[in-house]
Amino acid sequence: MVATGEISDYEFNKLANGAPEGILKITRFGALTLCDDVSCLLKNHKLAIFFNGSWLPGIVDKDEYGWYLKDVKGNTTGLRPGTMARLIL
Repeated sequence: MVATGEISDYEFNKLANGAPEGILKITRFGALTLCDDVSCLLKNHKLAIFFNGSWLPGIVDKDEYGWYLKDVKGNTTGLRPGTMARLIL
């Protein structure tokens, strides 16, 4: 990506060294992100949110109402800015 000029060295380093944990924020494009405007959450990303004193893992999805986390039991939790989250790699 850097060699073809798609992104700058600075943006590549931000992506490569991005924090897998942080507070969800809204990008300037209206998507949710953990670290910056360059990367954002996409459908089917594995994510855990800090909920009720523990980490709740699940899969990111989106519908007409917004972004949410779907856990292994099928329960959904809305994802909003300010929520502590961690990418599951």
